[in-house]
Amino acid sequence: MLAAEFEEAAFAAEIGELVGPIESKFGYHIIRVDDKRREDGEDQISARHILLKIEPSSDTRDQVYNDAYGFAEDALTQGFEAVAEEFDYFIDTTTMFSQSGYIARLG
Repeated sequence: MLAAEFEEAAFAAEIGELVGPIESKFGYHIIRVDDKRREDGEDQISARHILLKIEPSSDTRDQVYNDAYGFAEDALTQGFEAVAEEFDYFIDTTTMFSQSGYIARLG
């Protein structure tokens, strides 16, 4: 879930209402709205937040590794785009980055 969607769900809730679970790249979030007010023409909320992190099992990590290795092997013979299309994978493109720099959307 994107930050904007996360905020929208919290601002739409009534005081005392629970929102969630909402999935993000960090895990599952549960929010309770404690207070709402409007100050200087801006809506504000006070909320409590619990994050339940997702920890993959060793079987899941092994499966992800095997899938990635298989993809890489197939891409060498069939082509990156062809294999991505076969598995219905979304291909994202980075901006330019230096050898020691931060890679946008990857870290």
